[in-house]
Amino acid sequence: MSNFQNGEAVMNLLHELHGEGATICMVTHDPRFSRHAERTIQLFDGTVVEETVEA
Repeated sequence: MSNFQNGEAVMNLLHELHGEGATICMVTHDPRFSRHAERTIQLFDGTVVEETVEA
């Protein structure tokens, strides 16, 4: 199993947990995984530079 497949498996698990009511706080540098989030906050040198909330 590749690293990407492992990452997708983890994302699926997190999605299930979130569906059951858990709050997930994830930190990533990989935009492939951040697309799963309902809300993203981008930082640069510790400062918020962008915040996105999906409807």
